[in-house]
Amino acid sequence: MNPASALPDLAPALPEIVLALGALVLLVIGAYRGDRATGLASGAAVLLLVAAGVLVALMPAGKATTFSGSFVVDDYARFFKLLALIGSAVTVILSSEFMGQVERRRFEYPILIVLATTGMLMLISAADLIALYLGLELMSLSLYVVAAIDRERLRSTEAGLKYFVLGALSSGMLLYGASLIYGSTGTVSFAGIAEAARQGGLPLTFGLVFLFAGLCFKVSAVPFHMWTPDVYEGAPTPVTAFFAAAPKVAAIAAFVRVAVTAFPTIAPQWQQIVVFVSIASMVLGAFAAIGQRNIKRLMAYSSIGHMGYALIGLAAGTVEGVQGVIIYMAIYVAMTLGTFACIIAMRREEGPVEQISDLAGLARECREGVAMGFAGKISIHPGQIEVINQEFTPSKAEAEDALALIAAFEEHAKKGAGAFAWKGRMMDQPHLVGAKKIAERARRAGVI
Repeated sequence: MNPASALPDLAPALPEIVLALGALVLLVIGAYRGDRATGLASGAAVLLLVAAGVLVALMPAGKATTFSGSFVVDDYARFFKLLALIGSAVTVILSSEFMGQVERRRFEYPILIVLATTGMLMLISAADLIALYLGLELMSLSLYVVAAIDRERLRSTEAGLKYFVLGALSSGMLLYGASLIYGSTGTVSFAGIAEAARQGGLPLTFGLVFLFAGLCFKVSAVPFHMWTPDVYEGAPTPVTAFFAAAPKVAAIAAFVRVAVTAFPTIAPQWQQIVVFVSIASMVLGAFAAIGQRNIKRLMAYSSIGHMGYALIGLAAGTVEGVQGVIIYMAIYVAMTLGTFACIIAMRREEGPVEQISDLAGLARECREGVAMGFAGKISIHPGQIEVINQEFTPSKAEAEDALALIAAFEEHAKKGAGAFAWKGRMMDQPHLVGAKKIAERARRAGVI
């Protein structure tokens, strides 16, 4: 057989193949059963992601390549792939309540997450510019649709459209930079680029800038962060959790591999770019978050700041710096998923809690609920978070405060007033609900 026509070794890409084939099977099932297949698709998507994670974990140690060197699997890739798979699987689980609502059932949702994860795994293992772009676009195109998955909400549609337009611009910039790099070096392989980049040159520098600009957009680093707050706010909260976790892992992994593997000989040039982007992201992420009133916009700026911190390790340009990025991203994924799990859990009768003002009085009315929130031992009730700990009893002072607040509400209701100031704070309907619950619990306990 002609060696040129021989099939490549598919073992290193087995997790990606399993995810892609599984997504196609689920797509066929969904096409026949419609949105009734949403539950089945979600469960199967989690199983596919777990199976892919097992395949990644069972891969032999060392470095393996396939597709003529375009696809590489090493310890670095295995670690980041496991992080991305964990982030995606947890996101599907967190979305179960959201997708369980009849009006929001979309069998495409878990399938798109699986396809996006397939792109992430390809992106993490990319060893040349073509594989990098293919993985990036498979991930991005799926994310554009997921952002607008809640078609009944205008904000979700707007988020998807805005993400698509700005994402297409960034993809064009990245592709233009890749073409300049190819024209300057004569190769798309990272190893070949590293060898040819020793000569430097203006086209190579411009290509490097455009390539890094496209990657900065994918990690939402300043000054290519403008899409992040609007998309995070407009997309459904489980989708926002997905955006904040798994895709960031894949993008950071690709960013580090491109910089360290393809351009080690011109490190001083790209280090200047990364240092500026890192500092700008940390500063803007911290200060812009101060004035936010929406929880998801706050998390968006938090994500921008975190990417700045992660890029500090890349700016160092050393092995220790890369190790720092790996550790930081593992902590970041765990923190982000835990935070969004709490945000998703906080609901009221009228819908999910998204405004910071909706949390007013939570610490005073439910101290143990705040302390136990991250342990997942809370249940959601209208107007407040009530602890599933029947031993919690309000003090006499707290019960008297609750009765006084109820009386103040009744007095203002006679005057036709809505929200009002009480003890230096604005009170509205959720505070009344919380006060009644505290009073009721105090009566049951014999406090009053």
